[in-house]
Amino acid sequence: MSIQGAIHFLKSVDRLGLRTDLYGCDSEASLYGCLHENGFDFDGGEFEEAVNKMHVQCQFEDEADELINRANWFRMISANV
Repeated sequence: MSIQGAIHFLKSVDRLGLRTDLYGCDSEASLYGCLHENGFDFDGGEFEEAVNKMHVQCQFEDEADELINRANWFRMISANV
């Protein structure tokens, strides 16, 4: 598990089309299993650290907004499994 895995996920989730797959998860185990199958190994704490690290590095407001939107989407998905 790693913060780098979470950073990679946040940067590529839209490109890889994972949103549909993650919507289909019905438990925390299946959610993180799906992430693992797609090469993303991180836990909730590492995800939050990655969001904070990336947020500090944002240079423009729209870049920060996009990051927070992706992070909030994943938080919603993970809270509802």
